[in-house]
This record gives sequence, structure tokens and C-alpha cells, in this order.
Amino acid sequence: MHFKIGYGNHYNFGLSVSHTLMMLKHGLEDLGHRADIEKDLQPGFVNIIVENFTNDYVAALEDQWTSDTRLIVIGTEIVTDGTFNNFSTDSGDTGHPWDRRLDNYRNRPVLNERFRNFLSLAPRMDAVWHLAFQQVEPFKAHLPDTVVNYVAHGYTDRCATVRQLPDSEKDIDVFYSGSMTRYRAAILEELKNAGFKMGVTHQMTAPFHRDDLVARSKLAINIRQDESWPYESNSRLYYHIVNDSVVLTEACPDSSDLHDYAPEISGSVVDFVASQLALGDFTDRAVAERERLAKARPMAGVLAPLLAEIGID
Repeated sequence: MHFKIGYGNHYNFGLSVSHTLMMLKHGLEDLGHRADIEKDLQPGFVNIIVENFTNDYVAALEDQWTSDTRLIVIGTEIVTDGTFNNFSTDSGDTGHPWDRRLDNYRNRPVLNERFRNFLSLAPRMDAVWHLAFQQVEPFKAHLPDTVVNYVAHGYTDRCATVRQLPDSEKDIDVFYSGSMTRYRAAILEELKNAGFKMGVTHQMTAPFHRDDLVARSKLAINIRQDESWPYESNSRLYYHIVNDSVVLTEACPDSSDLHDYAPEISGSVVDFVASQLALGDFTDRAVAERERLAKARPMAGVLAPLLAEIGID
């Protein structure tokens, strides 16, 4: 089968979802399929698109749609109270002036529109594959006529993009890359003030720059969006695991099934980071986790039954 994996609905040139797109591409290729990366929907093919649908994108998709087009949507967000991600305890009132960069996860009008547009495309979907196993049943409740399944992060060696430096040459203690929130910024500032050398980049950083920083880093860290956020970023964990990078992660009420591949932060974050740095053997420890994932969960094995359920061998 010939698949088209699209990123045009992600404003930042697909950078924030690139690891997911390439994981899917290489997993499909490992099964013997052809999978191309495309910016826009490709009529007449099986399209795989990571959810993030604006009004304009939905209109463009409908204009391009043909009867022989198929669509698989990758779910990433959490359904709460008939919308996405509505579980911040303060209802968006941070006591600070609105900041588009720091408060993006509290942008209720955008998230509400995104949820409505997602549901509007249900008649076009062959399936929704969600990246969080906890969300399969909630999504089924909103999509009773659509196949909804969990797509795990599985291993394929071609997802590795980092060539790690020897431990003796690593000059960054802790690395973080991704969107910034007030909660994340406070933790990163605490680590910086404790004297750790930090490597911090945002989600639009050039991939070659991010990969170079990871190669120089002893540890990476996964931080929740805010104090009340119940899920961890399995995509961030996956990127570091496949790239032989030790990634620390906070405890979360609803952790991912990659949680056991990452040391869980306990007690003071400063003390925990110090204890992890003292262990040394950064690359050897990371390689052991990557090899464990490769043995337990090849991506081809993840995708094969999902495809079979929608009639694709």
C-alpha cells in the first residue's frame, strides 16, 4: 500500500510532530509499504495526519477530497468535558497578563475549535489511532462509528538522528526542548540557579541544532505542562530513548507505557538531577533502555494489527 503522511496542518512546518511522522513512516516501510512525507492531503491515497485541524484546513481538505481518498488521524490530545485538555485547576487565570508563548495550553477558544473540527472530519476517517492508551475509550464515546485504537511508540532504528559524544566530552548537564509554560520555565530556572549547565530550546529549533545539543547532553528532562497536567509526553520520551539519551520524567497520574524506560523524578528536582549526574555512564545507560524497547516493541509489530482492522494488509 502507498501511504502519504502529511504535516501541513502544523504551523511550525511539522517540527513538533516530526518524530511521530518519521516513526510511522519507517514502521510502515518495515512492513513493506511505501510511505511518503507530504505537506498537503493527497487525494487517492491513504493519508495519515496528526490531529490539529483549523477551520481553514478542514475547508481545504473537503475541497480536495475524492471518493478514493482514505484518512487515518493520529490523536494526541486529551478529551475532557467535550473539548480538549480542559484540566487546569485555575481555569486559565494565572494572575499574569496573557502570554501567547507561556499560556498556549490554556487557549480555550483555539482548543474548542480544534475539537469541533476534529469531530467534523469523523465521516472521512478510516480510523483514529491515539498515542495515549488511556484515550481510546473517551475517543470512542465521541466517535461511535469510527475505529479507534491505541498506536504505541514502537522501535525502528531509522528514527535515531543523534550521534552521541563520548561521556567525557559532554558539556551540558540537562537538556530540555519543547513548548514553554510558566511551570516548565520555573523548573528550568531552578535547575539553572542550582548551577547546572542547561541546554534549553523551543519547539521550532532547527532539528540539526537540537540533535547537536542532545549529543552534548548528559541528561534530558520531560516536564509536565503545569502542576495539574496528568499526562507525560511519550513523544518526547521516545525521541530521547531512540537517540540513546537518558531522559528523566516527572511522576504523572496517567503515565505512558514508556514511563519505565525513564528514571522518574522523586523529591527535589535539583537533588534528583544531581544524583543522576553522579551515576555517570550516560550513553551506556541510555543504550540499555533503547535496546530493551527495540526487543519489546518493534514498530512494524505495532502497526500490522491496526492496519489489518481497517482492511490493509
